[in-house]
Amino acid sequence: MSESAVVLAVLGPLGLANLVLVVGLLHRLRRHDALMQTMIDGVANPRSTMLEAGEEVRAFAAATVTGAPVGSTDLRGRTLVAFLSPTCPACIDSLPLFTARAQLTPGGPAQVLAVVVGHDGETAELRERLEPVARVVVEQPSGPVAAAFGVVGFPAFAVLDEHTVAASDFALERLPETAAA
Repeated sequence: MSESAVVLAVLGPLGLANLVLVVGLLHRLRRHDALMQTMIDGVANPRSTMLEAGEEVRAFAAATVTGAPVGSTDLRGRTLVAFLSPTCPACIDSLPLFTARAQLTPGGPAQVLAVVVGHDGETAELRERLEPVARVVVEQPSGPVAAAFGVVGFPAFAVLDEHTVAASDFALERLPETAAA
């Protein structure tokens, strides 16, 4: 047997084994990607992070960071609402999209309510980024505004029609535009 035949006899099966491993790995990566997409889409975790479409916001009274009162009776027309926490990476990631959307909301900051939920000292940066585009309320975990909206996770976004939730989700991009259709 020649030297090149020996090399081919050794490298051929080795290359074939490598190909089988790569194809198997690609198959597992595709399955993993599908499972991750299912989780992101909420199919694997259908629990809502707040009140759902058709539910009414319960009564609440609070004050914005500027001292202006805000309550359930102040929710008029179409309102964009966000509940964000400074300790939530997904909240920080969704902040640019939320601020851009808030800037385009008809009625401006008067029709946007952002609730920053966290302990003293950790909310300042998030609050400052939201103040130009929204009425901002800062409250402790389990505060009155979060309770009125039934918030159980972050981020939580909603579009309201008056006091009724028109749509809610943890992914802002799934909500309809705040402009009335």
